[in-house]
Amino acid sequence: MGTNMNRNIIIAIIVIVAAGGIWWKSTHKDVETTEATTTAPAADTTAAATTTTAPAADAAVVLDANKFDATAVNAFIDASTADDMTKSTLKTAVTAAGTDPAAITAVIAQIKTALKIQ
Repeated sequence: MGTNMNRNIIIAIIVIVAAGGIWWKSTHKDVETTEATTTAPAADTTAAATTTTAPAADAAVVLDANKFDATAVNAFIDASTADDMTKSTLKTAVTAAGTDPAAITAVIAQIKTALKIQ
């Protein structure tokens, strides 16, 4: 019982830290955007228009809690357009979730939030 409780506490801490990192990154995005705008030339609009976070059909299949496959989820995260810090945080949470159904559900919700998937 103690080991399972410790594992749940560790998973909860990882989820909280990851959420804090995502929040921090999203609240400071304006600063990064301003810096990038002043130092970089205008981006090609056709390339920006074709970039997506992840296909919705793939998300529905990969982010199904009943068919959770950590390898497939990590590959899905790698294929997203999220920044490296967010990808790393999400992949760490996926690994920490293991086979715990409650942790898997929490990680899937975290991934959907971070990658803006409904």
